[in-house]
Amino acid sequence: MWAQAALVVLFLVLLFRMKNGYMPPFGFLGMTDEINPDVKSAELVRDRVLSAAKHIPVSQLGTTDDCGFSPFADDTGVSREIAFAKIKARVEGT
Repeated sequence: MWAQAALVVLFLVLLFRMKNGYMPPFGFLGMTDEINPDVKSAELVRDRVLSAAKHIPVSQLGTTDDCGFSPFADDTGVSREIAFAKIKARVEGT
């Protein structure tokens, strides 16, 4: 619960700064879920980027993976082929 409250406060501070002329230099959107083996389409990635572009100037918008493709507590992370397919979809969608 405290983490959600902290995010709300951070959002409000950022919103206040943006309304007063301050714009953060760049924002990255996590577009790839490394844990879920489903590969999202490039079109879905594109649609998510376009949705974000309604709120963040395109010149300040970038995409990235949510976290990374290494396993956290085990060796059963996504396969190399799936990881590259996810990266390919993100690159093609942007």
